[in-house]
Amino acid sequence: GLDDLLPENIKKCAESLKKRLKIHLDLIDKLSRIAYSQGFNHVIVKTIKPYPYVGDDIDILLDAKDYRSFIKSVVNELDFKIEGYGQAETTLYKYFEGFEIKIDVHHKLAASTLSYVDTYSVLRTKQRKFACFNEDCIETYVPSPEYAILITSGHAILKELRVSLADVLDIWHWSKHISTQMLWKLAKYEGLTETLKVMREYVRATLMPREVIDLPCRVSVSKLTKCYTEKIANALGKGKYYEVVKMPLTNIKGYGILLRYIKGHG
Repeated sequence: GLDDLLPENIKKCAESLKKRLKIHLDLIDKLSRIAYSQGFNHVIVKTIKPYPYVGDDIDILLDAKDYRSFIKSVVNELDFKIEGYGQAETTLYKYFEGFEIKIDVHHKLAASTLSYVDTYSVLRTKQRKFACFNEDCIETYVPSPEYAILITSGHAILKELRVSLADVLDIWHWSKHISTQMLWKLAKYEGLTETLKVMREYVRATLMPREVIDLPCRVSVSKLTKCYTEKIANALGKGKYYEVVKMPLTNIKGYGILLRYIKGHG
């Protein structure tokens, strides 16, 4: 078969990814059961893709009132340890079959302190999802297709400041399962219309190229400025002064990396 034609290092890498994916699915199932059994409002984000995908970690978003209790439950029931704390998340870790598996438990999705989507809107519109790999299937909650697009766009552009092939594939897939009117309505509510426009530009440029684009691709300063200007105005308009004023400029993500990026490309 075709597998026989693959180099040994590629075969080993594929087997490793299969094992890690199975561990991820099993763990997502356990996390969902813990959250569901205790009545915690939750959703798995940025982790389950429309294609086989093994990320660096598993991301779960919870209502702020359930956040600390859920972390305590995962530490006690699954024997995870706390690696560190961020502005909007706590990172847990544990070793499985030689793999270090990490969970990012979020009470909001943010670039440093600046939320790029409203937690309660994401939780309110979540959908049930069956995720399968080979014969392994689990049931959990994921964002609506509209919010999946906004989360991918906000994370890539406002937090990572770059767009990857995985981001492009996500947007392309979910765009076939949405209400376009609802998407733009939510983008306006979240202050992400410019961010969504930029992401759609990268999707079109990748899938219908006039010239070759190397991915991952760093977002230009001019585009970032438009996106951040709209998002900050949106946060201030909703009275979220803390998110803007308390943003640490030296943080690895968010404004700090944005300012260093602008300085290096000015």
